[in-house]
Amino acid sequence: MLVADNQKPVIIPAANVLIGSDQNACSATVALAQPITSDNCGVKTVSNDHPSTPFPVGTTVVTWIVTDIHDNTNTATQTVTVVDNIQPTITAPVSSLLHNLLMPINAVRQKPMYHWTYQ
Repeated sequence: MLVADNQKPVIIPAANVLIGSDQNACSATVALAQPITSDNCGVKTVSNDHPSTPFPVGTTVVTWIVTDIHDNTNTATQTVTVVDNIQPTITAPVSSLLHNLLMPINAVRQKPMYHWTYQ
């Protein structure tokens, strides 16, 4: 009598990830939690199709693959959503800052109250 293992392993992915982008980056460094896996004969490998971090802004679908000791496989997906929640900044040139600070506009006449020149 020949006994064959034709039962797929079980895989339950970790929770989906929602994270803000890293400072000064358009991506986020994410350490993915391993899925829960089991098999009646034993699990050989667990892997995913996203080889490294960081994850770009937006949603990335990660596919997890579990293989048992008899090469039966099963898959599950997990999403990683990176949100760009860092406000943009702007730095005006020093000459523009001085010009705007020292040359206020008269609200009634809409003309400069002072004349400022710089070299």
